[in-house]
Amino acid sequence: MKQSLVVTAVLFSLSLLGCGGPVAEPEAASESSQDSTLSQLACSGHPACSSLVNKRCFNEGEAQTCCAGDTTGELYCVYSEGRLIFAY
Repeated sequence: MKQSLVVTAVLFSLSLLGCGGPVAEPEAASESSQDSTLSQLACSGHPACSSLVNKRCFNEGEAQTCCAGDTTGELYCVYSEGRLIFAY
């Protein structure tokens, strides 16, 4: 009987230890993660400008909104070296 009581007490203690852990405070969030979230919101739904530069486009003068860092920018379809490409 004593052994089962000891085993139960040990298992209960271990289960309490497993449930704990450091609790992150909400105000402990870094500014860089907040900046990252803001840039994601500003660029929501737009492709990265760097992924479009020098890519083929079809209508000269066409503007393409894109994400440039933490803000949106625009690339334009221009004729360069015998083909139409997106450029700043």
